[in-house]
Amino acid sequence: MASQCQCCSEIETIQHVFIDSPMAHQVWQHFLAIFGISLKVGEMLQHRFQTWRFSSQFVKGGHIRTIISLLVLWFIWTARNDVKHRRISMEPSRIIWRVHHTIFLLHTGKLFQFVHWHGNFDLTPHFGITLISPTPNPPTLVYWYSPSVESAKINTD
Repeated sequence: MASQCQCCSEIETIQHVFIDSPMAHQVWQHFLAIFGISLKVGEMLQHRFQTWRFSSQFVKGGHIRTIISLLVLWFIWTARNDVKHRRISMEPSRIIWRVHHTIFLLHTGKLFQFVHWHGNFDLTPHFGITLISPTPNPPTLVYWYSPSVESAKINTD
């Protein structure tokens, strides 16, 4: 016998819990709006990851767009378990807050830094983060010394 979704009367499937349920839809829409990503109706879970992964030319492992999609899934799952095992209501606003707060904590703990926001620096205020651009290394002064009398020096660049 199939289980019933913890937030509505639908049958609980992976697709429903993480993508199609009204609660999951509201959470995803919040982050899609921040990042300016549009999705296709009825998108499968694996396509959701691909959409986030390929939503910017700068996305690679550890990028904010990769982390957000994973955190959304994680906190939807923990909210579902909170309803089922602890009788704590499933609120989209609580899931959204948890994702925002986790990003803030990762930044505060220096686990999420400037490089992780490449191409999305303007979005940091949504997460309560102010990024400071890393200071570039100062130029190095190079000296040229003439060779000794018995040798030749060839410069190549």
